Amino acid sequence: MAALATVGAVQAQSSVTVYGILDINVSTGKSDAAGAARYVQAGEGSAATSRLGFRGVEDLGGGNRIGFNLEGCLNPASAGTMGTTAALFNREANVDVITKFGTLRVGKTDVTDQINIDIKASLNGNAGLDSITNMGQDRNQVVRYESPTINGFKFQIGGAGAQTSQLVDQTGSNTAATGSTAATVASATRSMYAEYSQGPLLAMVGQTIARTNKTVANTVDLKETSYGLRYQVLPTTALSAYQTKVNGALATTDAGASGYPALSYAVTGNGGGSDDLKMTRFFAQTALPFLGSGVNGTVMYGTDKVSTQSALDATIWNYSVTKPFSKRTTGYVSYRTWNYKSASTADRNLATVGVVHSF
Repeated sequence: MAALATVGAVQAQSSVTVYGILDINVSTGKSDAAGAARYVQAGEGSAATSRLGFRGVEDLGGGNRIGFNLEGCLNPASAGTMGTTAALFNREANVDVITKFGTLRVGKTDVTDQINIDIKASLNGNAGLDSITNMGQDRNQVVRYESPTINGFKFQIGGAGAQTSQLVDQTGSNTAATGSTAATVASATRSMYAEYSQGPLLAMVGQTIARTNKTVANTVDLKETSYGLRYQVLPTTALSAYQTKVNGALATTDAGASGYPALSYAVTGNGGGSDDLKMTRFFAQTALPFLGSGVNGTVMYGTDKVSTQSALDATIWNYSVTKPFSKRTTGYVSYRTWNYKSASTADRNLATVGVVHSF
């Protein structure tokens, strides 16, 4: 009885939260490539990445706390495992030491928030991403420091041991596009991130460097630099933008006649050359009261430019409307087009209807 009383006293000083997101949708897309057929399929993650997580914190007194986070991907479209790998908590599995001098995080996590500048700037969730590499996201063996916020400013620095860089495609998926051959690169990762937030303004900058295995001939470091800006013009209107630059040896694969509405850029880390890939995205969001209470409309305009492969230069438009059905459930519709400057690369379009529920 005494032991149970002691356990109860310890638990009373802690808090644990179970949380999650389920995003499921139906999409239809088509490539303009000869012979490509329009497809319809169930999917997930167009507005937010589906996940299940556990988060807790214990107050140690004196302004010091210990926290933890365990989080894994879900795929409600196929009732699959926690993400694309066998790892149960493949997004977060870490411990925080929180003091007045900042937070030290150790474990599996993003090396810094540099990798999240796009989602912080995006006004329509994953539909505004189009990230190319995932060098600093969901890494093992991360050691990360985050400063306290002082006059709206804070920064992060972090690193991870030698691992295999992950890839994403232009739909925000954690794997390369269907029909492509994904190459990866073993690397040790270093990253920095800084942000300034004051009133309606949020400004961000960050860089991640994946240092490739120098024992492999002709390997080169891969560097990703991102900038983001978000401004709340009115209570019902916001503007934002972000730009991501990737410098390194890149291999590109066009899904072509398969009908998949995206390109994938696979990081090879070989060849000794250097490609410059620059993605720029602009967003405008405003309320649409004539469609109902809480309804928002968002327009995204983007450009892709690859220094050595002009056939992949593209203009991207995305239009989306979101409507809250309750405090935790929101419906969305979106339509996206990829228009390539070269006639040798097929244009694409994708329409999606879905619902996202958080708990």
